[in-house]
Amino acid sequence: RLVMPFIGFPKTTLVGPILRPAVRATQPSEGDHYVVYQTSAADPKLLAELSRVPARFHVYGRGARRGRHAPNVEIRPFDEHAFLQDLGECRGVLAHGGHTALSEALALGKPVLSFPLRHQGEQELNAAYLAHLGLGVAARSCDARTIASFVRGTSLRAHSPRVRPGNDDACAALDALLARVA
Repeated sequence: RLVMPFIGFPKTTLVGPILRPAVRATQPSEGDHYVVYQTSAADPKLLAELSRVPARFHVYGRGARRGRHAPNVEIRPFDEHAFLQDLGECRGVLAHGGHTALSEALALGKPVLSFPLRHQGEQELNAAYLAHLGLGVAARSCDARTIASFVRGTSLRAHSPRVRPGNDDACAALDALLARVA
């Protein structure tokens, strides 16, 4: 449980990530594909690397053209409902390293391969922290060898929530604070 005074800052309370109701309602299972999430259009270099790995990938990227890039790589348009269903059913997630994407994947018990965008401090820090805590893998780039290693490592893993949502704890901390100042 992450609710605790932050060391050195007794007036600070750490809680798990705040998750949208739709994410909290998603029932995780283990399908036969991996979700690749990018906030920009699908990177042609990444698509080529994915096509070299013997696994199925569903790629979501802003402005990406829908369709099959390769027999094992399908580019999908972003649709929140379809994305959350896909996320709940996947074997693992490949993403740059934004807080929301990582939090949602971990809360659904999905292993994560994070390849942060260069010079994006938040993403680099999130990826390093993810790896340090043993919750996922951080990589400088996403080449076929790195992806294949991640896929092999997820094939035997039990998928259970790796991070507990902090919604209830955040509300309780706010209620306690309001009661103290009232």
